[in-house]
Amino acid sequence: MIRGILVVLFVYWMHGFVLGEGGTGGGWDRIEGPEDGGVRCFAEDQDGVIYAGTVSGGVFKSADKGDTWVEVNKGLTHLGITALVATGNGDVIAATSGGGVWRLPKGATNWKEINDGIAAEWPTKDLRRMATLAAGSDGDLYTTMSWTGDFYRLAAGEVGGMKWKKCATLLNGAAFAKTLAVSKSGRIWAGASYSDDKGDSWQKMESSPATMYLCTATDGETLFLGARVNKYGGGGGGVHFTKDSGKTWTASTSTVKLEEIRGIAIAGDKVFASNKTWPDIDNKVFVSHDRGQTFTQNDKGLEGLCPTIGMFAAKDGTVYLGANGAYRSKDGGKSWEKLTNLRIKRPMTAMAVTDNGDIYVSSFLLHVTCHGVARWRDEKWTDINDGLIALGITSLALNGEGEVLAADRISTSYRLKGNGTTWSKSNLNQRFGANCIGLTLDKKVILGAYPMGGGATFWISEDGGSTFVPRWKEEKPAFPQIWDIAVAPDGAILMTTEHDQLCQGSLDNGITHVSFGPKKGTNGGRCGVAPDGTFLASMNDLGIHAYTGGRQPFPAGDWVRSQQGLENVSVTKFLLNPAKTKTFVICRNGAWFSTDGKKWQPVEGLPPGPASAMAFDAQGRFHVAIEGEVFRSKESR
Repeated sequence: MIRGILVVLFVYWMHGFVLGEGGTGGGWDRIEGPEDGGVRCFAEDQDGVIYAGTVSGGVFKSADKGDTWVEVNKGLTHLGITALVATGNGDVIAATSGGGVWRLPKGATNWKEINDGIAAEWPTKDLRRMATLAAGSDGDLYTTMSWTGDFYRLAAGEVGGMKWKKCATLLNGAAFAKTLAVSKSGRIWAGASYSDDKGDSWQKMESSPATMYLCTATDGETLFLGARVNKYGGGGGGVHFTKDSGKTWTASTSTVKLEEIRGIAIAGDKVFASNKTWPDIDNKVFVSHDRGQTFTQNDKGLEGLCPTIGMFAAKDGTVYLGANGAYRSKDGGKSWEKLTNLRIKRPMTAMAVTDNGDIYVSSFLLHVTCHGVARWRDEKWTDINDGLIALGITSLALNGEGEVLAADRISTSYRLKGNGTTWSKSNLNQRFGANCIGLTLDKKVILGAYPMGGGATFWISEDGGSTFVPRWKEEKPAFPQIWDIAVAPDGAILMTTEHDQLCQGSLDNGITHVSFGPKKGTNGGRCGVAPDGTFLASMNDLGIHAYTGGRQPFPAGDWVRSQQGLENVSVTKFLLNPAKTKTFVICRNGAWFSTDGKKWQPVEGLPPGPASAMAFDAQGRFHVAIEGEVFRSKESR
């Protein structure tokens, strides 16, 4: 009898934790998110065990060359893996997209954080976005931070807990490198830059034929660099290699133009390269049988609409490819097979919920992964991608008729008429660069753009999102590129932009607009409104700011920090609830809400972890995506 009572109590406690009996009212329904998530990197330990680092699902390992996989995430608090290294002493080291660097000691089952000495990004206390990871033959570890190019070294023998040393910052261009390579002599390569003193100083190879290299590989004799076409500073894409430490270079040839090399792997006498071309889908794999002189396309078995991320060659010659899921080739690249037992949740980056309860999510991380749109209906997920030119969906919304709209950063905007299975493209150019989409008070569709070829960046549609006309066009055609749009209860519109253009505000559906705060020199912020209509903005990692001025004229007020209870966090989305009584935000610390736009408190009952997308349904129920799962409140919020 007592045992039965304990079981009931345990089940009730677990229900309260997983389904979240929270202080904001009611519990939660938990929905497993769509699978086929991205794999970004691989490593192989001394025993031939293969490790896969995923975009949002942590680390998996396989002891049978990829036939079966086991999740190994115990102790790992950040599941976005950017690089993996297996050291000579049997440890596995992981660089993450927000949690710094972690170590899985040989034979252990728990990851250990090794971030002492790596500075957190201002103004946060714990955000460390790492880009690369490499190990020298002497056991030293090297890592770099995303965007800043900060370079760190951890000397051999200090991995167990000593400090990383901050070395010289990578040179311009090298900061874009997604991989490092260390030669037998100890020279470190980061793109076309190198260091002969373990990162204390960097030199640029002036003779290199490109300006932006993303990936690096060496077999000790030849250095291969994967280049990206640089639209702004010149330089072509493709594979370049040198046999004399950069004194002379050879550009590989291919029957298909190589625009952006995302991964390089060397397997015996073969060199593999994955190439990205617009529109970031259906990417191709190439193999060279003459040490990089010429490449031919070899992607038999790869599924269509497959963005490739990284490549790795195991000691036995098997080549692994990270994409939407993972692939391997055992025959030198003649054919590829998908590793179907590697089941990874997708990162969900935008969400919309229709009146009948269908949940739509998109999965897109620039230069990393794109899946298009998936729909939850009848207790299952289905990809809804027919009609999409590309899969880079950054924003989802509903038009006045309740139909789903999608903005595609890589191509254009779309409308799912009747919420069927096929998207209809709008009248905007197919390489337009739609970035965010929303609805005005009078049910007009508004769209903010990131036009690749310049032009108007704010558009409006009066027919539900099929036909757009420009509202305004700047003297500098390419700017301000609009990142986010928010509409206040009184109809006022706020837009965040990039490249020193501050925010844009409009009181007439974008016919006229005014530029103002909160801080010049920030890019890609997000915006929203408080229940009383106060404008809110979060510019990258500068936190939430509230605009203290009135509506006319906009510049009369000022922007002040407004994030009590939610300090040192970059907000990735604002959303006003249907009752207009609470503003919700999501960030790497989960979901939060405020009734006044000043004091913030967590949405209770949710599991810990970064929240990536959110939406409300017609009943006012709150939906939020956290690490590959959707949580839906049982009551309106």
